[in-house]
Amino acid sequence: MTAGRCPECGAAFDPQFLTVYQREAARGAVLGHRVGVALVSTVIVVGTGLAAASLLRDVDEFRASTIVSLLAVGGGAAGQAVLAVMAFASMDAWPIRNDDARRGLLRVAGASIVLGVTAAALAALDAPAVGRPPAIDCVLSGVLFSLPGLALVLLTVIAFHDRGAVELRARRWLAVVDRHDGSAPFEVAAFGRWKYGQLTTEWVLALRPAHAEIDELIRVTWDEQLAQAARSGRMLYNGQMGRLSRFEATPARLHLVVGPTCYRDFVGTNLFNAAAVRAVGEAYLADPVGVSSTAITSDGYLLFGRRNDRVAYHPGYLHTFGGALEEPDRLEAGGYDPFLAALRELCEELAIVAEEVSDLSCIGIVRDASLRQPEVLFDATLKLTRDEVLARFDRGAEQQEHSAIEWLFDGPDEVVPFLERSVRVAPILEGALMLHGRLNWGQDWYEQACLLRYGGLPNGG
Repeated sequence: MTAGRCPECGAAFDPQFLTVYQREAARGAVLGHRVGVALVSTVIVVGTGLAAASLLRDVDEFRASTIVSLLAVGGGAAGQAVLAVMAFASMDAWPIRNDDARRGLLRVAGASIVLGVTAAALAALDAPAVGRPPAIDCVLSGVLFSLPGLALVLLTVIAFHDRGAVELRARRWLAVVDRHDGSAPFEVAAFGRWKYGQLTTEWVLALRPAHAEIDELIRVTWDEQLAQAARSGRMLYNGQMGRLSRFEATPARLHLVVGPTCYRDFVGTNLFNAAAVRAVGEAYLADPVGVSSTAITSDGYLLFGRRNDRVAYHPGYLHTFGGALEEPDRLEAGGYDPFLAALRELCEELAIVAEEVSDLSCIGIVRDASLRQPEVLFDATLKLTRDEVLARFDRGAEQQEHSAIEWLFDGPDEVVPFLERSVRVAPILEGALMLHGRLNWGQDWYEQACLLRYGGLPNGG
């Protein structure tokens, strides 16, 4: 990044201190949101208590509607009191991370709303006895009796899934820093959301161009890797793969034009000699199409695998679950089925079955900035909880590509801290997380997160 001036006051600043400034701004935003929730909940509790006391003083006869309405507002107020205490006590742990408390508060809110509606209906039945129009009485009573419960739902959502910590006012700095400084480990080739049928492939017999020096480099590299694999007891074989020739992306369709390549060419070009081959020309890279998925559990966690030390590709790195387009993924009409490939890899690596995947969506294509291999990314929503997936995972199995599973909560405030504290993160995983956030939390979040993590947007935007 280059030096610049603040767009608000014109003062010069050193971009190295941007992150410090933004974190201080984040702390202020978090404090404001936390105190705001606590104060609003406290005001509702006090107001509800005063209203209930006034109602009790004026009641001559306890009707069913009166009793139910007191239960409705009392339940909502009790939930608000608990939320206020949790918000005041949360300090820097914001948003609140307690799934049991969140579910409990939402159940209390739901019960309060149901009781409020019931009280309104009973009040409407009592209306002829007190001389009020039933319709007006029902509407007014329903709003009043359900108000604490409705407010509890809103404040609980804010307190347990707040976006304040990522609203770091970073966007105003994008005008004075380099938006494409190339420091991100991945490049974005395509971004969107494509379901099955919107992602299509076309098979063409477009081989990697021949080049005497590069072909010799591939041969030498492959022989070296075979020898190393034999010494370490690691399996290495040459399989057919699909090479990305070109692609077309629109909001409604992602079309891949794929030709033949093989694992041997991938090892000799992208994996070990990408820079040398690119110096001759990008067209000489093998460019096999990778497919990988971010696993999203039913209880709101994102799962990734720590690759073991026996694999040739990013050993020891945290990575998405996936592989490449292979022969089992070929279609009779030609081309490949990337959804089938992603589902196959996910099931193999997590020991699940296809019926346990409730949704699979393609969210884009990224390239590893170093290896240059194109990767088609998917978001895979599972019917299983995090603990259920972990119970399936056998870390001792020799055939496993991953030695462990790591996770983070699926929230906008979790991504950058997770990447910062994790060691040896594969570029494809970084791209997958950033595009997942861009899809779910918007372009503003994406720009802010990339600025914090990389100092600018990745190449490709």
